[in-house]
Amino acid sequence: MFRLAAIQLELAAAYGPMVAGEVVLAGGGLDELVTAGTVVMLSIAATHARPLLGNELLAVTVVAPSKVRQGVAVVLGDGARAYMAALPFSEVGRHTVEVQLASESVQGAPFTVDVLAQEFHLPNCIVQVTPAPARGRD
Repeated sequence: MFRLAAIQLELAAAYGPMVAGEVVLAGGGLDELVTAGTVVMLSIAATHARPLLGNELLAVTVVAPSKVRQGVAVVLGDGARAYMAALPFSEVGRHTVEVQLASESVQGAPFTVDVLAQEFHLPNCIVQVTPAPARGRD
């Protein structure tokens, strides 16, 4: 009679470095209207729900219509499933958002966001009246 001993194995998956083609972008003005003076959150995640290590070399830059370039801080979100970046849109017009991983543009980047002017809300407006210059008499 043979007796088999129970064997318990543990399997750990190790991922190599993430590459630009494995990145998924969401938010950030990709699918929503954006008005000037607002900040929009961009989510940067890996494909296939791959966990992130927190040491990925991500760079996010917003280029305004005036060609002013603004680097944006990128932070690892809760649960290590996505990075988050708060994109500032201060001007009206077409902005370009660049997202790079290890100096290589990620899939879907750069992308453009058309930023609209904010609508007026009369109760928040201040009306200032300036007297007209005096006219000389003929």
